[in-house]
Amino acid sequence: MTTQRLAFPTAIAFILGLMLPSDALAHGGGLNSEGCHNNRRTGDYHCHRSPSPAYRDHAPVRRSYSARAAFRRSVPCPATGRVSGSCPGWEVDHIIPLACAGPDHPRNMQWLTREENRRKGDLGCSRLSAS
Repeated sequence: MTTQRLAFPTAIAFILGLMLPSDALAHGGGLNSEGCHNNRRTGDYHCHRSPSPAYRDHAPVRRSYSARAAFRRSVPCPATGRVSGSCPGWEVDHIIPLACAGPDHPRNMQWLTREENRRKGDLGCSRLSAS
């Protein structure tokens, strides 16, 4: 009888957990205006929500981790001078964002501080038409 009493609430909790939106299970904070950010541990860039209308005009570009690695090999971290591992306070940025039809190529990458990258990301593709 005790097993049945525990099984029912456990099953209900499990079902309710499956019904939560995936955003509720994701981590909070640190997202730019497009709902994206860099993973501080791995350096990967990913999104948690749909991009803003300015970004929807372009087909998404799949990230090339080999292009990022080539950039890191050719342009060492400004903080550590190393070509691998973490780069405290700095992020690899696409000069023309992928979401704005920029190429995922080392020539389109640069190091930016986290703060600079957030400010740039908040401008979206509109900054490209202004220049």
